[in-house]
Amino acid sequence: DGKEDKTVSYDLKFEDDGKLSGTITVDALDYAAYDLRKAFAGFNNKEEYSKSIEKANPGITITEISVTGLEDLYAPLQIVYKAELDGATALTDNEIYLKPMLYEAITENPFVVTERRYPISYSRKIKHQVNLRLTLKEGMTPEVLPAASAGKMKNGAVDYNYEIKAGSDLVEMHFGLNINSLTITQDKYGELREIYNTIVRKHSEPIIIKTL
Repeated sequence: DGKEDKTVSYDLKFEDDGKLSGTITVDALDYAAYDLRKAFAGFNNKEEYSKSIEKANPGITITEISVTGLEDLYAPLQIVYKAELDGATALTDNEIYLKPMLYEAITENPFVVTERRYPISYSRKIKHQVNLRLTLKEGMTPEVLPAASAGKMKNGAVDYNYEIKAGSDLVEMHFGLNINSLTITQDKYGELREIYNTIVRKHSEPIIIKTL
């Protein structure tokens, strides 16, 4: 039973100027791998593809890209970007604000109308995960972390979890969203809409890091 199964993992550290640098790894299986192979087919080479990623995500500069599993249609596909991120943080005198979902944040609820007359149909089941591992510089302290959040529809059709934890020099975040059913009936629409409202709200909350 194929799914759109994708994990995006950021492993980043702070540069002296407040920018972030490190690796972004995309692991794709099943339909997610199929989608990426299809996207790649529209470009002459991986460098052209990485330029399209830069264009779609302002502030990201990709210095290197490696791709494994592109040729084998049934294999997992992995893309690793070495990248610099400019504009992902907001700096004040002694605080840094950072929204930890970075380019993977869900910023708008796709379900805007208050009522729905027809079922929602998905063409595939979905498993999306996002991880962040952020290494802090000396003198930086995690001051405020968004509270953890999790929720699911009563019938189990959709569920999510969101968690952020910090050590002395490390902040780690995990987000998971699963769409487990191809059809959600209109009587469950309000429940689904509320889950997305919560996700959008949580993704907008910044980590606040104190600096010396």
